[in-house]
Amino acid sequence: QKEMDRKMYTDQTGKFPVTSYKGKQYVMVLHETSSNAILVEGLTNRTSGEMVATYQSLVDRLQDSKIEPKMHILDNKISQEFKNAIKANQMEFQLVPPDDHRRNIAEKAIQVFKDHFIAVLCGTDVSFPMQLWCQILRQAEHQLNLLRKSRVDPSKSAFEILHGKHDYNAHPFAPLGSAVELHVMPSKRKTWGEHTKSGFYLGT
Repeated sequence: QKEMDRKMYTDQTGKFPVTSYKGKQYVMVLHETSSNAILVEGLTNRTSGEMVATYQSLVDRLQDSKIEPKMHILDNKISQEFKNAIKANQMEFQLVPPDDHRRNIAEKAIQVFKDHFIAVLCGTDVSFPMQLWCQILRQAEHQLNLLRKSRVDPSKSAFEILHGKHDYNAHPFAPLGSAVELHVMPSKRKTWGEHTKSGFYLGT
C-alpha cells in the first residue's frame, strides 16, 4: 500500500486536431495512484524544455495538495534535462520498456481522459471555437476527478483528496462551451451601449 501511494505515471497524448489560441497541441496526462486523480496540462510541443516545464507544473499542483510521490514511471524516451528535473523533486524514476504500454498506467489514464474530454467537446455550443479547447481542460479534469473514487479513502472522490469537497453553491457548474451572455458593468460601457457581450462558458 505504501509503495502504491508513492507512485505517479505520466504520458502525452497524440496531437490534438486543432492548435489552440494559446498554441497548445498536445496534453500531458498524470495519474497519481493514492488519490486516483488524473491531472492534465496542455503542451505547445514535445521539446525537452516544454515537457519539463509542464511536468513541473503538474508536480507543483500535487505538492500544493500535500501529495509527494516518490516514484515516477514514464515513457522510455526522456531527455537528461527531464531526468534531472525528476531527481530535483526528490523522486526516483522508472522507464517502461519500449512498446510495453501496459506497464504505464498513464496510458489508461489518457484513454479515460480522452473519452471524457471528447464527450465534453460534443456537448459544446455549435458555434464554440475549437481553438478554445485548452482553456476548458482544467474544468474537464475537475469534472472527471469528482467522478473517480480515491484509493486511499474510497468514500471520497479523487477531487476531494486533492482539494476538499466541491462547493456547488460557491462554484456552480454549467455545460462547458455553452454560449453565454456576459454582463458588462455600467462603468465599462457607453451610455447607449449593449448591457451584455456574447461569449462561452469555460469553467468556474
